[in-house]
Amino acid sequence: MIAQPTHPRPVIGVFSGPIGASRTARLLELAARDRRIGGVVSPQEGATRWFRDLRDLAAVPMDASAEAPEEAVQIVGRFRFRASAFRWAAVRMENALGDERLGTIVLDEIGPLELRGLGFAPWLPGWIDGYAPRLLLVVRDSVVQDVADRFGFVPDYRQG
Repeated sequence: MIAQPTHPRPVIGVFSGPIGASRTARLLELAARDRRIGGVVSPQEGATRWFRDLRDLAAVPMDASAEAPEEAVQIVGRFRFRASAFRWAAVRMENALGDERLGTIVLDEIGPLELRGLGFAPWLPGWIDGYAPRLLLVVRDSVVQDVADRFGFVPDYRQG
């Protein structure tokens, strides 16, 4: 007999699409029109990818240079990310999640890094357990089910 989970898997909003589908740009536009949307997006500006807070537009670069110490870098494929940028973004997410004026909290994006236990993986279980109705995760369409299985939620697909 297969054991049933002790509690149902939470339903999480998922904003999905292929690479280059302008998900981040659409979320920036939506947040500019609706002050009840907060969280963190990851736009690419020129050659640099950033974490940007949707409310005050503060930002930090995600990309790590080749000279960065290895303990400060998270690597997936050819990409090198600054661990400190994820910590910065996590603090911004915690602030947004604690702001009752915000109805939707965006996290852009969850993908291969988190599937390896890196990036936002340390924070995601707590955010999913505590704030599922308000979360909107940006997930590349090719890994939505893998991310949902890894972090124990049911995806609720949303359109921009």
